[in-house]
Amino acid sequence: MHYSSLAAVLCSLLLLHGCSPALNWRAVHLEKTTLTALFPCKPNQETRAVSLGANASVMTMLACDADNATFTLAYADIQDEAMTGEVLEHWRAATLGNIRASTSSDKPFVLKGVQTLPQSVQVLANGVRTTAAVVTVEAVWFAVGSHVFQAAVYAETPHQTAVETYFAGLQLP
Repeated sequence: MHYSSLAAVLCSLLLLHGCSPALNWRAVHLEKTTLTALFPCKPNQETRAVSLGANASVMTMLACDADNATFTLAYADIQDEAMTGEVLEHWRAATLGNIRASTSSDKPFVLKGVQTLPQSVQVLANGVRTTAAVVTVEAVWFAVGSHVFQAAVYAETPHQTAVETYFAGLQLP
């Protein structure tokens, strides 16, 4: 585990945000994976059965609200590494469809230790929640072996420093 990288991120946050009670960063290790995520609040965790790829999978979802934003991370083991690209592509489309995205921009998402796939992307999109509230989502999708991941920040107006810190806090050993 890269404790020195995590410590550097935490120290940077302290300098950037001082003693901000809105963002209380903490490292969270994801069960049954090698990924550690940095959350700005204590996430709640749920699991449920979902259909991803050819098999039913158990998806674990972590989420918390801080500084007028919702920080989420979901992951599942789809049991078939050959299907990860297709699953990521469908997951991205479903996420953007759920917020009725009106605009979006994609760029490659690279995390040391993950598979190099064209579907590993970072997306910035604007849309509307089911409550009719305007929302911006910045999300990333990636895979490690047969595990697929999505990390996202939903907010009316996201704070870019918090978004960047959240995604930079995704670490593999």
